[in-house]
Amino acid sequence: VSEYSDPQIQKLDFAARGAGVMADLFRRRTRGLYRTTTSELLDRDAIRPLWREYAAEAARELSWDVGPDDLVVMYLCGHGIRDRRTNEWYFVTADARYNDLMNDRYDDLLSFDDLAMLGELPCRKLAIIDSCHSGAVQPVMRSDDLKAAMRMLQGDVVVTMTASEGEEEAAEQKDRQLGRFTSHLVDAFNGAADVDRDGIITVRETVQHVVKAAAEDARATGFVQHPTAGPADLLKTLELPLTRHRAISE
Repeated sequence: VSEYSDPQIQKLDFAARGAGVMADLFRRRTRGLYRTTTSELLDRDAIRPLWREYAAEAARELSWDVGPDDLVVMYLCGHGIRDRRTNEWYFVTADARYNDLMNDRYDDLLSFDDLAMLGELPCRKLAIIDSCHSGAVQPVMRSDDLKAAMRMLQGDVVVTMTASEGEEEAAEQKDRQLGRFTSHLVDAFNGAADVDRDGIITVRETVQHVVKAAAEDARATGFVQHPTAGPADLLKTLELPLTRHRAISE
């Protein structure tokens, strides 16, 4: 969401563009890894009723087709807000009302529960969130049994990558015409994160690259922004390919 119906909510320059860039990148960079299809809800269409309709339909359709090696990616870019009473994160939808936000009313916004509508699909799920306070979504997973953790991933666990910690804001970059977090994701998926030079970008490589690069980039401008990822215990061992940056013949 870049454009909000309530004029009191500040417009963003590159949020909707970021969604288009990411959708195109996944379509191009997943060839040979996944058969990729995308759906986009941009600006005035990015509202909670449409999200829930799309998510419910996707869950119905995909439940018949997906398996453990498949991947569902949800990408959100726009304003984020944290409930000062509960610390819960919300994504500000296009039809949100400023007065509601100021009075702790979030019924029109997206919460992590809305993202988790796809959580029961028997495949891997990844939520990528470029918004302020997005680190507040990170679930706490306490498990010493890594096999159990992997079973959870095939069940209802959603791996998350977020633009900032829960108390931090997330910035846009005019020179890149993207959010700072998204711009470093694009670099990562295009090959910058490929530490082992095998042509495949995994979720662990992506997290390692983006967390370091975005934080250093922010610090150089006097801004504080630390991307996060979770569940932390699962990411230590998770081998999840996201994109490739070499031709299949290579």
